[in-house]
Amino acid sequence: MQKIAQERKKRWKARCRNSFGNPFQPIFENKLSMLESANKDNEEKLKAARLKELEFLKKEQELKKPGGGYGDRGAEAAAEWP
Repeated sequence: MQKIAQERKKRWKARCRNSFGNPFQPIFENKLSMLESANKDNEEKLKAARLKELEFLKKEQELKKPGGGYGDRGAEAAAEWP
């Protein structure tokens, strides 16, 4: 008797799953999509920030060179700066 009840319960659950599907699947897929989008945006922002930092560091290194980053003119160009 118990075996028959377990078998019926199993079939009922299988029918419910087939007819209703997973009720959490659309919620999960939506959240996954949102997280993937946010991750992509954050990666783009991080890449832009790294490029900006790299440009800053290059300019900083240029200013640390002898001549203060004024190229071949060096002190002459620095003297002309207001």
